[in-house]
Amino acid sequence: MPRGRPVAQIVLCEEEKSQLLSLANSRALPHSLVQRAQIILSCAENEPNPAIAKRMGLSNLTVGK
Repeated sequence: MPRGRPVAQIVLCEEEKSQLLSLANSRALPHSLVQRAQIILSCAENEPNPAIAKRMGLSNLTVGK
């Protein structure tokens, strides 16, 4: 039996995905915004939160937000 709250499925249209990719690859925007875009893109590809947190060097709580 799974523990914790159920994970909401993130579905992005092509326009949203394109905008997030642009943000995630930016070198001019604040790092926090770039990081959020990267987290959302990873979540949309059904990567588990703990794996995202480990890969990006963040806490599980930060990714779960």
